[in-house]
Amino acid sequence: MRVSSFDQVFVPRDALLAGAHGRFAPDGTFISDVPDPAKRVLRSIRRVTPGKLSMSALTLGITRTALVIAVRHGRRRTIRGPGGRIPLMALRSHHGSLLGAGADAYAMTALHRDLIEQWSTHRDADYARTEWQLAVGKGWITWRAREILAECRERCSSQGCSPPTTSPNTWPASNCRSPPKATTWPSG
Repeated sequence: MRVSSFDQVFVPRDALLAGAHGRFAPDGTFISDVPDPAKRVLRSIRRVTPGKLSMSALTLGITRTALVIAVRHGRRRTIRGPGGRIPLMALRSHHGSLLGAGADAYAMTALHRDLIEQWSTHRDADYARTEWQLAVGKGWITWRAREILAECRERCSSQGCSPPTTSPNTWPASNCRSPPKATTWPSG
């Protein structure tokens, strides 16, 4: 079974992945210490495992940034409420979902740090288990991040996600009002 194949395509020798799983001799013959083609593919894929950690790290950075933007937007934006204008953050529909998302982002960060520790200290005997944990961790982190990013986008609407409202250095004069010093949460 072949996953993919190429016909009449030239790939320079220095662009080929090589190792015990497979390499080309100077005369062009294929040499491998792993005779089973399926096992060769799995061995080749091991090279992408560190990339899973990088993807998780990138995803976490984006997620935490989105949460900061959503919280700042909720503190800065006011709406009409009982007794006058109140910050959007005073509404449970705004801060409740962000609180849960913040807790998940904290858990995602702790998991990512644990995965980095496992990866950096694993032994060859632990490789399969470590690789499996990285795959599961990366999967959960990226899927949950996707949900959190969607929630942040909904909480901010288009106004909260635009560059003028996310960077204090580029706020127009009309957006430069400071967030309230103390927030009183309405009861109920």
